[in-house]
Amino acid sequence: MSDIKRVILTALFVFSVCFYVKCDIIENGLRYQKKNDRTLSCVGCQNKALTTLRIPSVVRGKKVTGIRDEAFSGCTGLRSVTIPSSVTKIGDWAFHGCTGLTSVTIPSSVTEIGEFAFSGCTGLRSVTIPSSMTETGYDVFSGCTGLTSVTIPSSVTRISGHAFDGCTGLTSITIPSSVTSIGDHAFHGCSGLTSLTIPSSVTWIGYDVFSGCTGLTSVIIPSSVTKIDQETFKGCTGLTSVTIPGSVTEIGDEAFSGCSGLKSVTLMNPNTRVSEDAFPKGVQIIRNKEKHRK
Repeated sequence: MSDIKRVILTALFVFSVCFYVKCDIIENGLRYQKKNDRTLSCVGCQNKALTTLRIPSVVRGKKVTGIRDEAFSGCTGLRSVTIPSSVTKIGDWAFHGCTGLTSVTIPSSVTEIGEFAFSGCTGLRSVTIPSSMTETGYDVFSGCTGLTSVTIPSSVTRISGHAFDGCTGLTSITIPSSVTSIGDHAFHGCSGLTSLTIPSSVTWIGYDVFSGCTGLTSVIIPSSVTKIDQETFKGCTGLTSVTIPGSVTEIGDEAFSGCSGLKSVTLMNPNTRVSEDAFPKGVQIIRNKEKHRK
C-alpha cells in the first residue's frame, strides 16, 4: 500500500471515529460533546481545580442545551456555578460531591434535574428550584448538610424520593399546594426541621419520609391523606402530640416508633387501622368518636 493511500485511510478512520463517538470540543477549558439534535452538552472541564464555572449559552455557533452525567462530579474546589438559559437538562451526578459549592443559579429553562445532581454539596447554602420543574430529581440534594433554605415553586407536583435526605441544616420548608405526593425518604434525617405543614393537595406520603427529623415538634397532616406509611415519622423524638385526620384509614408499621417524646395521639377516625407497633409503648391513643364524620 502506498503512503498516500495509508494517509487517506488513516484520515478516514479518524473522521469516522469522531463522527460516531462525537468527539469533544474544547473551549476555554470546558469540554462539550455534540448531541443528536446538533446542540451541545457540557461534559466537564480540563482543570478539576476550577473554582468558578460560567457555562456559555453558545459555543462555536452551537447552542449548549445540557450538562452531562457526572460532568463536574468531585470538583471540590468549585465555589459558584452559573448555568445559561439555553440549558434544559442537568444530568445525573452532574455536581455530586462539589463540597466547596456555595451558590448555584438554575435558570427557568431547566425542565429536568437528574438523580444525585447536587448530592453531597455540603457547602451549598440555598437553592431555588425553577418554575419550569414539575418534580424534584431523586436524591437531588441529599446530603447537602449546609442547606438552610429551599424554594419549591408551585409548578412542582411531586417531591421525589430522597430529594432532601440528610439535609440537617434545613430548619423550615414550605411545600406548595401544587404538590400531590412526597416520595420515600424525601426528608429523612432533616434533624433541623422544627415544624411542618403538609398541604391539603398531598394525597400520598411515602415510606420513611420524615423519619429521623428529631427537631420536629409539630406537624399538620391534611384530610387529603388516607394512609400513613411505614416509618413515616420514626424517630421524631421532639413530637409530643399528633392529630390524625379522619381521612386516614391505616397507619403502617413503626409509623411513629422511636418518638420518645410522644405522649398522646388523637385519631379523628375511630375505625382507623393501627399497626401493633405504630406507636411507642405508653402513648395514649384517643379515638375521637364524637368528632368523626364518615
